Amino acid sequence: MQTDCVVNEGKNRVVEVGGQSYERLAIKTHVITDEDDICDVAEKYVTPFLQDGDVVFITEKAVACTQRRAIPVDQIKPRPLARFLCKFVYKNPHGIGLRMPETMEMALRECGTIRILFAAAVSAVGKLFHKKGWFYKIAGYKASSIDGPCSYTLPPYNHYVVLGPAEPDATARKISQRLGGAPVLITDINDLDGNILGASDSSLDRKLFVEILRDNPLGQSHEQTPIGLIRKVYLKLQTLLFFNRNKSDFYFWPCPKRRNNRISNRSRPATEKAQEFRCIPDFSDTAGSSGQQIKR
Repeated sequence: MQTDCVVNEGKNRVVEVGGQSYERLAIKTHVITDEDDICDVAEKYVTPFLQDGDVVFITEKAVACTQRRAIPVDQIKPRPLARFLCKFVYKNPHGIGLRMPETMEMALRECGTIRILFAAAVSAVGKLFHKKGWFYKIAGYKASSIDGPCSYTLPPYNHYVVLGPAEPDATARKISQRLGGAPVLITDINDLDGNILGASDSSLDRKLFVEILRDNPLGQSHEQTPIGLIRKVYLKLQTLLFFNRNKSDFYFWPCPKRRNNRISNRSRPATEKAQEFRCIPDFSDTAGSSGQQIKR
């Protein structure tokens, strides 16, 4: 099956965070359902594009759907408490959240009634001080990762409530093992905010990756790109080409700094010295202004 690695409409291919540039590539898949194994899906679609150093990220909804954590709305029977609490949920244009009785009912089941009631009480106090987000800080990721049906949601999930993935860290590790040890993140990123729910390695900087993915490069509508790759971008060093005296060989050397479009003679290496070495730019993480010399 032909797969595509794309940049979704309206998204930047490369972003810069902390002085480092990162490329974000989205991968198209089939519509993932509970008949799929997320490890099989990742292996099938990611392997053709995976390179050393890449970080794989997968949406929490794709993972949850394979875990049978997508429930048809018409199968959820909200209790009176759920119908009452959902009236006080903050309305935002980026998703339904817990603003409907069915999603609030699932939050009560996932997090427990006492915890949701406590979160609601704290949220009410926060509103007095014009503070938002206190509810989800108390309720936790199980509540914040619940997705309700929206008109822009990819069918058939426009008629489903999707819960957060079970055991996200363990699931990320399983996917990583299938991909030969590549770092894997399970993300909950939307057009409003983001969170890393699971990581295959505890050393992965979750805050950094939230910043890299802040604009939601996988999209939130009908893009059908639930998997992506994060790849560091290394700026290619400009080079000067030096020929030896009989012009039978050539040497690369990083381009010296230019001042007023003129190259300083002090920074220009002598061709006589360069004859003993073939010099190439160093594109490693520690690349600086000097070349990597390889003895001929």
